[in-house]
Amino acid sequence: MNDSSSRLRPLLPVVLLAAALLACAGCSDDDDTTAPPADTPTVYHSEGLLMEGFKQALGGMDIERYSGLLDENFTFRFCQQDMEDPELGLVTDILTRVQEDQIMGRMFAHVQGSGGQTIMSIDFNVLDILTPFVRLSPDDPYHPGAVRCDYETDIVFYYTNTYGDDASFSVRSLQRFYMIDTPSAADENVMEWRLCGWEDLGAIYKRPCDSTSIGSIKALFLQR
Repeated sequence: MNDSSSRLRPLLPVVLLAAALLACAGCSDDDDTTAPPADTPTVYHSEGLLMEGFKQALGGMDIERYSGLLDENFTFRFCQQDMEDPELGLVTDILTRVQEDQIMGRMFAHVQGSGGQTIMSIDFNVLDILTPFVRLSPDDPYHPGAVRCDYETDIVFYYTNTYGDDASFSVRSLQRFYMIDTPSAADENVMEWRLCGWEDLGAIYKRPCDSTSIGSIKALFLQR
């Protein structure tokens, strides 16, 4: 009798483990106590997380994630050099949220731009914060109550031209972003951040190729 018990004893942990696995298999999802991720691709709980999401969405050419971080009142403002460039033919210095979605959607979907360029990939190399976050007045005419911050960016757009040649736009520039926070629908004590404005301040002329601006690339995909 004792010999039989000693032979069965090593199997006890295996039996218990199997029973535990079977019990877990019967659990419903409602019993899962694992906390969800702090930030989903379209929900950001701080200015820093929002800008990191922006960098990832633009660099990954992810239109769903990109569109998800924009506020409904989002606007993009072209820099002065683009407004004065007759080849771009811009008639307004502002893009609306709808136009932004259309432009980036076409770019990310590899639709050929008006200059014959098809953007194939994007390297977002630098997103360096230059100024503190500043809360604007509720009476600000463009972005009331938003938070403003300036960044230095270095972005490379790799494209194929109409002849099938590979080339790139290298854009090192200053960009100003406006962010707005609103209470979460799930918890009014938790703020969710969206991008409500993007202002192109122009290229930083550190290299010969730096004359290209973000706005001039966007203009290639603007439906007139």
